[in-house]
This record gives sequence, structure tokens and C-alpha cells, in this order.
Amino acid sequence: MEMKDLKIVIDLKDLYTEQGEYDFDGDYHVTREGESDFNAELKSEIQHQVISRIIKGFTPEVTKNLRDETIDKFKEQFEAKISERIEKGIDRGIFAKPDGSTFNVDTFARERLEQAINSNRHFLESIDKSVKAQIKTMEQGLQNRYDLEFAAGIIKNLKDNNLLKDGAEKMLLKDEA
Repeated sequence: MEMKDLKIVIDLKDLYTEQGEYDFDGDYHVTREGESDFNAELKSEIQHQVISRIIKGFTPEVTKNLRDETIDKFKEQFEAKISERIEKGIDRGIFAKPDGSTFNVDTFARERLEQAINSNRHFLESIDKSVKAQIKTMEQGLQNRYDLEFAAGIIKNLKDNNLLKDGAEKMLLKDEA
């Protein structure tokens, strides 16, 4: 399949119609505000599209090297701007989330503290429940051992006093063992 080039001609006057106005002679004039907004948007979009196409044409290795060089070159500037924004946020007590919403530092800290306390409380309750279950199991085991020892002591005394027939102790202790 053969690919053919497609040429598109855009008359910028058509694009400015929403932002412009006509004078009494029928000539079209673009307002300054509309012109600057539109031009900035158009310039930004063109830059984005051109950069995207250029980057997509690079191999992954070249892209990685370009990214690393860019990071090295602008790292200090990025860190300075980030630090400046953090300081402003701390001074004002308000930060912006990536979605554009804002949050108060005090509220954020209080919510995180409550989450930590609640999650730790749940963890501590879980440990408490587990320890109590283990203690109950050990208590039951000790109780059974005590009962068995007590029964064995009674049987021994009965046998020593000749109050128990031979073999009767096996029958008495059968259920306990």
C-alpha cells in the first residue's frame, strides 16, 4: 500500500473568529487577550507534538541517555523550585495535590496520626486477642494436667489402703488420659 502525503492549509483567521471582532469596515481584528491566549495554547501544543514525535523516534537507549543528561543538567533547578514550593506551602500551611485540590498541613498531619493510631490500635487488639487465646490454651492444658495428677494421687492412696481392686485404676483413668 502506497502512502501519500496529505497537505492541510489552515487559515488562522478561521481559528481566531471566536476571539476576534469585526470593525465597521468588515475587517477582522483579533483582540490582544484572545491573541495571546490562543497563540500561547497553539505554540504549547505544537511544541508538545514536535517533542513527542522526536522522542518517539529515538531508541530506548538514546531516550534513557537524553533523560539522564536532562536530569543532570536541570536537577539543581528542579530541586530549587521544589524546595521553594515546599517552603511556600509550609509558610502558608496549604499544599496542592497533583489533581489540583489543596490540603491543609495540620489537617493532613492529624489524619495521618489518627490513621497510625487506629492501625496500631487494631494491631495491638490483634496481639491482645492472640495472647489471650494462647493463655487460655495453656490454662486448659495445665488444668487437665492438674486434674490428672489429682486423680492419680487419689487412686494411689486408694490402692495403698487396699480400697481399690487390681486393674480398676486403668478403668478410672482411661477417660482422662
